[in-house]
Amino acid sequence: MNIMISQPMKGLSRDVIIENRKRVVNKLQENGHVVIDTVFDINDAPNNCNMPIWCLGRSLQALSKVDAVVFMNGWDKARGCKIEHLICEQYGMPFYEENEVNEIK
Repeated sequence: MNIMISQPMKGLSRDVIIENRKRVVNKLQENGHVVIDTVFDINDAPNNCNMPIWCLGRSLQALSKVDAVVFMNGWDKARGCKIEHLICEQYGMPFYEENEVNEIK
C-alpha cells in the first residue's frame, strides 16, 4: 500500500521533521508499505509564495495518489494536518493514527 504520513512541521527544521518520522516510516516499510515522501524542499517553492499554503498544496497532491494516511501524534494541533484529516473524512480516504501503524493491512 502507498501511504502518506501527516505530521506537525511548523517551526521544525527539515532534519528534525525527518528524524521525527523515521520510527513510523520504518514500521510501515517493515510491514511492506511504500511511504510517499512529503517532506518537501522549500527551495523548490516560488519566490514570494505563502510557504505553509504551498506545502499544503503539495501535500494534497500527494494525498490524491496514496491508498491511506497515517497521522502522527500531535496532528490535531497542526493546521495542515487537520485539513488533511478533514479531506480523508470527507472523501472516504482510509486513515490511521500513529499508534495503529501495525494494524494497517
